[in-house]
Amino acid sequence: MTRYGRALEAQGWRLVNAKSREWALVRTEQKELIIRAQGAGLIIEVDPRYQQA
Repeated sequence: MTRYGRALEAQGWRLVNAKSREWALVRTEQKELIIRAQGAGLIIEVDPRYQQA
């Protein structure tokens, strides 16, 4: 999860909250992303940006 979060930060996302199993990142006021340690869902897993990160 840390590696994925850092890859998102390198793409312009900013970490605003990091709980042990859940991180919240924002890019703009309208773009927010929550990642959880339980694993990504199928839709996210097939996203090329997720696979690249």
